[in-house]
Amino acid sequence: MVLVTYEKQFKVEDILAMRVHENGNVWFLIKWAGYPDDHNSWEPASHLTNSSLLVFEFMEELIHAVMDQVHGTHDHNNN
Repeated sequence: MVLVTYEKQFKVEDILAMRVHENGNVWFLIKWAGYPDDHNSWEPASHLTNSSLLVFEFMEELIHAVMDQVHGTHDHNNN
């Protein structure tokens, strides 16, 4: 778990998704530690200053998934 910097710090349990706005800003869908899924929220990358390892791991998994699809090695049993 990693902390996100706000006036109060919240623990990030997981990064669930990513989106890029037309202006190029990157946002991540965050699962907050200790909160139910209905509290998940989209946060700009700039709010994840203490979560760089989680962001890196998420991006690495995303790259591997895309490359698997490009090369036709996507595991259809592991969605």
